[in-house]
Amino acid sequence: MHRPAARSSSALFGALCVIYAACPQERYQEATAYVDWQAGGNALTKRIEYVVSGPENGEAILFLHGLALADSFLPVMQEEALGQYRKIRVHRLGYAGSASLEYPVSLVEEAATAVAVLDDLGIERAHIAAHSAGGDVALNIAAYMPNRVKSVILAEGGPPAQAVARALGTAVNNGPQERSNQDPELRGELFRAFRAESWETVATLQLDRAIGENWRDVVDVIPGGYEQVIEDAPEYIRHEWGNMSKMLWERYPLDLSIFSAPTLILWGEQSQGWRDRIPGILESMQNAEAVEIAGADHGLIVEDPEAVAKAIADFIARNP
Repeated sequence: MHRPAARSSSALFGALCVIYAACPQERYQEATAYVDWQAGGNALTKRIEYVVSGPENGEAILFLHGLALADSFLPVMQEEALGQYRKIRVHRLGYAGSASLEYPVSLVEEAATAVAVLDDLGIERAHIAAHSAGGDVALNIAAYMPNRVKSVILAEGGPPAQAVARALGTAVNNGPQERSNQDPELRGELFRAFRAESWETVATLQLDRAIGENWRDVVDVIPGGYEQVIEDAPEYIRHEWGNMSKMLWERYPLDLSIFSAPTLILWGEQSQGWRDRIPGILESMQNAEAVEIAGADHGLIVEDPEAVAKAIADFIARNP
């Protein structure tokens, strides 16, 4: 493990305190660390960056971000409701300080990188919290390494419409996001922007679809968030756009009924596609419950981190 000295994020949280009132600058500290991970059968070693905060003896929560915004869980991690927990924010391959992706990795490999972080910290089992595309990684940890999982928290992440339909034996009910993923005009625009290395255009096309036209307001809550989105754009458009995770679910379908870990589904009140999907998820998974975040959309973990943190803390207290 390569650990630089712990760094105080007082200056960074000074910006967040403007938005989230009553946030003492001395309260929050975090440390950045790295672990080397090697894929089975592949000689390449990849560096995984992660960020840790909270007491070392606290119950562990591992956070997995979705597409584009590597530090999207930052506002949730600083909420008082989660102060007693040891919080680990993983930067998935291709994001922030983690290694670039020279080749596409499978969801099982992504799950292994997250577990490598737990190994590096000497943590046997953790609660796994994930947003959006990170949910597919979380469910693969729960499916293939269930002994490492205490519970799963999915903030509009996890089972795609295809998996829910398969579990229930019903027709696929794609939400607006899935339908737009299949839009040939949008795909063409993204391809042209990618070829031109117009990363701001790539980010706009992607996040207009995923979060909404107010995506810049959401991203700007994270200090340096917009710049990081643009810097990471070549990676996430090359390896994640086009629903690579959804295609892998199609090719390696997971039976939703196999998941026995307590599971919390968080969804935004304004997120039409997820509102329609929740009943099917609850019916097809053994031990799942859902909480609506009022007024929020797909960016719920940044739009209302206090409500998200309180829902997570309440769930973990009941499922230690």
